[in-house]
Amino acid sequence: MRVLPVGYKEIFTARGGDYNRAMRLCPGARETERRLLIDLLELNPGNVVCDVPAGGGYVAEGIEALGRNAAVVCVEPAAPFARGIAARFPRVVSTLDRIALQDDSVDRVASLAGLHHLDSKAAFAAEAERILRPGGRIAVADVSAGSDVARFLNGSVDRLSVTGHAGEFLARGELAALLTAAGYRDVVEREQHCQWVFPDFEVLLVFFRELFGLAGQSDRDVRAAVTGDLDVDVTADAVRVSWSLAYAAGSKPA
Repeated sequence: MRVLPVGYKEIFTARGGDYNRAMRLCPGARETERRLLIDLLELNPGNVVCDVPAGGGYVAEGIEALGRNAAVVCVEPAAPFARGIAARFPRVVSTLDRIALQDDSVDRVASLAGLHHLDSKAAFAAEAERILRPGGRIAVADVSAGSDVARFLNGSVDRLSVTGHAGEFLARGELAALLTAAGYRDVVEREQHCQWVFPDFEVLLVFFRELFGLAGQSDRDVRAAVTGDLDVDVTADAVRVSWSLAYAAGSKPA
C-alpha cells in the first residue's frame, strides 16, 4: 500500500527537484500556457508581481523575458521546490493561506496551475487580495474539472506517480466565482487551449517522467499514459500535446 503526500507542500517537497529538472530540460514546452497568464496580468512598467506558488520561478522568468520592467517576488511553500528559483528573484518560503508579505505590497498576483493542490482555495484568494494594492490585479490559471487534462492527472498520473495525484479541480465558472467571492471586480474566466510543444518524443517522455514524478515507469508506460488520455500531434519538426486550462482574472477595488 502506497503512503502518499496529501498537500501541496508535501507533494513538491518530495518531487519539486524533478519538476525543476523537467523545466530546465525543455523550458519552452509550456510557453503558450505561461504567456496567456502573463497577458492577463496587464502589466505596467514598475509593477511588483507576486508569483505564487512559484515552483522554480517559471512565471517569474517569463515576465523577465518579456522585458516588462516588472519586479517579481516568488512565494513558494515547498523549500526544495523553491531552490530552483534563480537568485535574482526575491524568494519567500511561505504557506499560501497566510502569505508572508505585507498588506497592499504588490501590484499583481500570478498563479499558474497550483490551485488544485490547495486545501483552501478561498483562503488563498483572500490572501492574494490582502497583499494586492488597491487597483491591483490577480490572474489565475488551473485545470478544469472534467477536462482531458484533469482525467490524465487524476487517472494516469495518480496511478503511476511516486506521489499520486488527487487534484481538487474546479468546474468551469467556479474559478471566477471564487475570485468574485473574495471581493475582486470585473472578473473574467475563459477556457484556453495551450499545447505543450517538444522537439521529439524522446524529450517528451523525459519531460513527463520528471514533471509528474513518474520515476521508474518505462517509456512504453509513459507514452501509453500520454497518448491514451491526451491528443498528441507528431510532425516532422515537433511533437504537440493537447493541453487546456481555465484562466481567470479580476481587480481589487481601488
